[in-house]
Amino acid sequence: MTMVENQTLVKPVQSDEDVHNSSESFVPSRVICVPIDGSKDSDYAVHWALDNLVNPDKDQIILLNVRPYNFSSSLAFGPAAAFADYSADLSADDANRAQSHTLLLQAAKAVKEKGVHVRAIAMKGDAREELVFKIEQLKPTFVVVGNRGLGQIARAILGSVSDYLVHHLHVPVLITRHP
Repeated sequence: MTMVENQTLVKPVQSDEDVHNSSESFVPSRVICVPIDGSKDSDYAVHWALDNLVNPDKDQIILLNVRPYNFSSSLAFGPAAAFADYSADLSADDANRAQSHTLLLQAAKAVKEKGVHVRAIAMKGDAREELVFKIEQLKPTFVVVGNRGLGQIARAILGSVSDYLVHHLHVPVLITRHP
């Protein structure tokens, strides 16, 4: 368990998966984590980091993606749990996993094409908590994250991953906004 600003974060239930690592023997001078979700805002964050921050000879980008838990049958409890059909959950989880890996591999390919060392990690769970846990574990130089541009009401209701990262990480967080 890890303590982050008086909040206890539990270790992820499922371990993360290293989807791609182009630089196993490379020792970077800076590590830049970029969480991605397939949105135009996260794509912009990756390209902004490549165009404005990264030195291909010295830096490494770590791409992070968190896929959600599938809750449909897992909500069954008591005697109903014995009769729940979990096969749909497994196939949906496999599809989510494949989609996450495809997203990370496509983004890693774009980063490698710029000559930058890249690592891609897939995780499962609540995006905010999993990202904080993994980023604290990786100890990057900083984090670059996209901003969806939610208004105050939507941000209060839905929660903002970038806002959460700013308030819970112990490394600098740079938030990009797609023009």
